[in-house]
Amino acid sequence: MRIFHENGNVAAEPYLTPAEAMHHPDLVDNGAIVEIDDPVVGRVRTIGPISALTGTPADATRPAPLVGQHTDEVLAEQARVVPDPAVSPASGAGSAAAGRPLDGVTVVEFATVIAAPLGTSMLADLGARVIRVEPIGGDPFRQLYGNGYMTVKTTAGKESIYVDLKRPEARRIVAGLLAQADVLVHNYRPGVPERLGIGYDQVAAEHPGIVWVSVLGYGPHGPSAHRPATHPCAGSAMGGAGYQAGSALTRKCSTLEEVREASRQIIKANEANPDPNTSAIVASSTVLALLARDRDPQHRGQAVYVDMMTANAHANIDAFLSYDGMAPRQQLDEALLGFGACDRLYRCSNGWVVLTITTDAEWERFCVVSARLDLLADGRFSTVVSRREHDAELAGVLEAMFATRTGAEWEASLAASGVACVQADEFAPGEFAAHNEHLSENGFVPVVHHARFGEMRRWGPIVQVNGGTGKYGPGVLGGANTDALLAEIGYTTDEIATLRAARAVASEDTAVFAG
Repeated sequence: MRIFHENGNVAAEPYLTPAEAMHHPDLVDNGAIVEIDDPVVGRVRTIGPISALTGTPADATRPAPLVGQHTDEVLAEQARVVPDPAVSPASGAGSAAAGRPLDGVTVVEFATVIAAPLGTSMLADLGARVIRVEPIGGDPFRQLYGNGYMTVKTTAGKESIYVDLKRPEARRIVAGLLAQADVLVHNYRPGVPERLGIGYDQVAAEHPGIVWVSVLGYGPHGPSAHRPATHPCAGSAMGGAGYQAGSALTRKCSTLEEVREASRQIIKANEANPDPNTSAIVASSTVLALLARDRDPQHRGQAVYVDMMTANAHANIDAFLSYDGMAPRQQLDEALLGFGACDRLYRCSNGWVVLTITTDAEWERFCVVSARLDLLADGRFSTVVSRREHDAELAGVLEAMFATRTGAEWEASLAASGVACVQADEFAPGEFAAHNEHLSENGFVPVVHHARFGEMRRWGPIVQVNGGTGKYGPGVLGGANTDALLAEIGYTTDEIATLRAARAVASEDTAVFAG
């Protein structure tokens, strides 16, 4: 790691536990770790705010309240409030009736790959207009996995323009796009925005209301501020990957095949989560900054710093704290099946199910529905505590029981009776999105028409306001809106042709993918 730090261009992080990650120098130097005096457990060290809002910083130093601590205070406050009869409870919801609370907000995005672009797609689903400024040739993510398949998610609901930001002509184009913008989102390393003329001070001088969102691997301070980061870095360094990999990280391997299997488990454990974890923080932080601007009498914007390390620390929030006497985090078993007999995967005669039982009432219902009253009467398994004490014995009993029927049959009988047991391998992820009735009926996978792929299902909105819009945009081809956006900001047809001839602007060559 010392060599990688000195080089400055290598994306790498060691696998850490959350306890170790709380001492990561980049978290500490960016102020992401806070200490709180809790009245019950004493001094607590934990993760701080989800991001740094420089104009309206969060106060994350208050302890958790005791149960009912503020009851009298809240009741007294309610007694002082006199309702206005002219205002109905629903009167304030009219502006969001169409499910588009960010209608009228314009976001200009200078970002690539997943973390920031997926976050701004979430904003587009809430009604924001999102304009992607991509380099000539497009976001490199467009070339990954062929034909731009992956960018149907990260460009959903947006417009796209290709601009060579290093050319002098780009300054006028960017200025035109930012003239009516509310938000600027980028994922450049420190110093790059300033060289391109879109640093916070540069933009805020012309647009004091701008919400300027920086999405970095490590944050603007600390020893790694200059370094790149990919999503596996945040997943490994913040403890998420190690937690999911279980013993694969520490297993002693005596054969090459054992090394391969451990490596496979580690890779799978760090495969997809860290970028989308950050995306949710990007969207949330942007909305918080817009809310702060709306509440400010002078309508001032601010610089917002989101980093992948802090975002993924919050994804492990249950373990990202320490205090004297704190119980250790529950670990996955050796086979990565779960956390114990009542919270794990079970192999059936065909397929797998996942079972979760947390209370004695749930255990009783499980025994009745599965016609195993003998287990209910067995003193070893009669309470939460006794089941935990005899966990290995219970797991053996349940393994034999589940093997007698298919996963679909177990789900049909148990889940229908209120026992948390569902088939775990009915579909691969894509098939699940395409065929699961629950997803479809709740609008989680709306059908859209993509310019290249035709009719398809895309991921749905993360948040629906007043039922959602019912209509969500597809992914956009690279530079599909280049000419229209240039015309909108005042360029003539001849000027656009000149810019294209000079390769100052461009569009994706869709002919390459024809048919």
